[in-house]
Amino acid sequence: MYSARTWKEIKSWPKDKNKNYHIAPNGTRIKLGYNIDMPYGEITFGDCTEIGNHTYIGKCFRGGERVKIGNGCEIGNFVNLGNNVTLEDNVVLNDNVKIGNYVKLKFGESSEKLIHEKINELCRIGKPLYAWKWVTKDRKSPNFDLRFPVIEYHKNSIIEVDGPRNDKQYDKGIHLCTIGTRLEYTNISLYVDLNTPLIHLLVEYKPEDILFPGLPGYNDTIRVRKIKVLE
Repeated sequence: MYSARTWKEIKSWPKDKNKNYHIAPNGTRIKLGYNIDMPYGEITFGDCTEIGNHTYIGKCFRGGERVKIGNGCEIGNFVNLGNNVTLEDNVVLNDNVKIGNYVKLKFGESSEKLIHEKINELCRIGKPLYAWKWVTKDRKSPNFDLRFPVIEYHKNSIIEVDGPRNDKQYDKGIHLCTIGTRLEYTNISLYVDLNTPLIHLLVEYKPEDILFPGLPGYNDTIRVRKIKVLE
């Protein structure tokens, strides 16, 4: 991995023998198109990154190895792409979007479109869904970031909160994990003291109450507006 502050810096690096990639001081290679807009400076990228023509990249972008970004893509702030991700031409990713390893998004896809398509398909099936809600031993929300009120999750209670439907994992709503997913398996562990004793409760929710259903390669955590506590 290597972080660069400007395109001018990248273009000042020597090229490989085939003149395809600019070589960073640590050996990481990046291939640039033309008319690339990176107004905020500094991106972090892995080896063999390729960025196409007329691409916009926001602040604090982070990409893995062998990421390929097509022509005319728009990438928001704080976007994180895994290894071997391919974005074809004109893909749009909003702020704070994370895409997992080996995902390929086709021409003209957007993170908002992916969210709504998934929720619509789940609503079409119309069946209730189940997940784990991680809580403290006294059945209260951990409130990891101290932004939201503490909620108590009593058995058979129905919990409802306000929140926007969008492509952001960390926004207002009830944050759940898929069944079998422990917090240390997710990037929530970056914000959690895993030494804090927590338990998981089985909860039920309806597809129409989903606020964030996950994105490709990144769907072990979800966000909803309403649940029923089953245990």
